[in-house]
Amino acid sequence: MEITGIVTKVTTTYIRVRTIKKKQEIDVFYTESREKAVFYRFEPHILTKIEVEPEEVEFNGVKLAKLWLKYVIIPHRLNPEDYSSRISGSPAEITSILYKKNA
Repeated sequence: MEITGIVTKVTTTYIRVRTIKKKQEIDVFYTESREKAVFYRFEPHILTKIEVEPEEVEFNGVKLAKLWLKYVIIPHRLNPEDYSSRISGSPAEITSILYKKNA
């Protein structure tokens, strides 16, 4: 499932995205192994398109979906020649963590 929107918040466990069409705020969680890459690739007020995978969670007898980051579509892959000082890891490392392998 794809989500397109504006990043409004980046935390150590999730990013919050306000969708373009319905203006809903959706929390998209990611694994600990992606924390550094997510921090360096996302910041508030940027446009993103991401692929997410829902996980069914039951809370007080109500079934909810927890969305997990699968891979990033937009912003595009990093170009090693023009990455910002915000990135302390190598562009190749961050790209391999966040982006689909065959894209």
